[in-house]
Amino acid sequence: MMALAILVFAMFPGRFDGDSSGQYQQGLTFVFDDHHSVMNAAMLGVLSGIAKGPGPMFVLQLALWIGGLLIFTDALIAFGDPAVGQAISILCLIPLLSFDFFDIQKDALFTALLAVLIGIGTRTLLHRSAMLLIGAFTAFCFLIFALDTRQNDFFALIPLWFLVRPIYQLKARAILASVGVGIVVFALAAYAIWRIDDDVLNTHRSHAIYSLIIFDLAGISARTGQDASGGLLPDFSANVAKCYNPHEWDAFLGGACRPVGLAAQHLVADDRGRAKLELQWVKEILLHPVAYVRHRARNFGCLIRLGCYHIPDMSAGWAPRPWDEPDMRVTVGARVIGAMAQHMWRGPLGSGVLWILVLLTELGISAHRLRRSGFEPIPYLALVLASAGLCYTLSFAIASVADQLRYLHPVFFLAIVGVPFALTLLRAAVGKMEFASTEFSRRLRSLTSADDAMLKAPMGTIFQTSFGMLGWKKGSERDKSSATGRDHDI
Repeated sequence: MMALAILVFAMFPGRFDGDSSGQYQQGLTFVFDDHHSVMNAAMLGVLSGIAKGPGPMFVLQLALWIGGLLIFTDALIAFGDPAVGQAISILCLIPLLSFDFFDIQKDALFTALLAVLIGIGTRTLLHRSAMLLIGAFTAFCFLIFALDTRQNDFFALIPLWFLVRPIYQLKARAILASVGVGIVVFALAAYAIWRIDDDVLNTHRSHAIYSLIIFDLAGISARTGQDASGGLLPDFSANVAKCYNPHEWDAFLGGACRPVGLAAQHLVADDRGRAKLELQWVKEILLHPVAYVRHRARNFGCLIRLGCYHIPDMSAGWAPRPWDEPDMRVTVGARVIGAMAQHMWRGPLGSGVLWILVLLTELGISAHRLRRSGFEPIPYLALVLASAGLCYTLSFAIASVADQLRYLHPVFFLAIVGVPFALTLLRAAVGKMEFASTEFSRRLRSLTSADDAMLKAPMGTIFQTSFGMLGWKKGSERDKSSATGRDHDI
């Protein structure tokens, strides 16, 4: 709660980014399209009744973030891992993560919703207690909101399902039961989103997949020298030569090549036109797989800073934007946090490659522990979180139209919360190795001492000791023990 109060005081009221500014206008007019999250736009409109501008949503984002961390770490502390819980609380408040909440944008919101869902799943996993009906309904509502926030967020949410429905044994029946229930839950969530968007909010379907199609066709055209659109888009080869770059597709809609984007919008508005454009997209990928892979790899490399030196910040910080409030509040505390955040984003901590390696390490450590020791809650939790981070990261290799660093904010979060788990498991493994080594040394010393004693003893004592080790005794002792009814095993 103190962290929430400090961040709100330092950064209130926050700022809209370009996407959320448009969503805010949709919320005010209550006229929606699905190019971005419809529910988020509606929420911005509802919150405008409390106060105009970004302030209410800024507080809501931070409250979800801190509340999710509180549920998550409290479950760990109650389970008996206070050090891990406290470490996660501290690590998640570093400017690398916390300053991104200064902007009202979908990636920060998705990270906040992830924290809530992870907290709910962790409580279920560690305490092995079924959720009450009201708790299950609340979790389902958060799942719906999270699925609507980004179009590729289900890549992170699917692995998290296995916190709510854990697989305790690697048996086909248990795996199929968990997967089957998960399919039903996610299908119900998708159906609920569809009904809310269409029937409640009367959303206009913009079929935003056309942006990905344009970006991929432009990447293929740039590498083959051919018109990958098949004549569906105007002067496509010339526009590609003028506007294509691996960093973003925006120039095809709001820049010098705007006619291409407008033509694609016109095509996808009609079912037949949309089918033709999608068919051409799939056809070009199959005809030119090398060009497609090179295009996707270049964009993904720029996102994670692998072989690409285009280094964007996660937030624009204090750079003026046309939609900013006229008297935007900026505190000294916010400037300090922002300066620290920019230093981290532009350094090694802002590299996606680093966090992918961290996630892979966490995945390997937890999988090794589970393989050797069987099911344990903490290694299982670490495995699920690392899997969610890797799946979400790799989704951008096939479904991204830009390389903005803010896309990786949920990835940074999932990797950072796994670090204390990985260190704890490593320490336990090292402790076991040290114990085994100590025990081996003790037994070796015991055997060495026995050998020395045998060498120094008289010959009769040696024979007597040897016979004793074999179970043989002297005659008087054997007769005496026989008289008392004892059995002797040789």
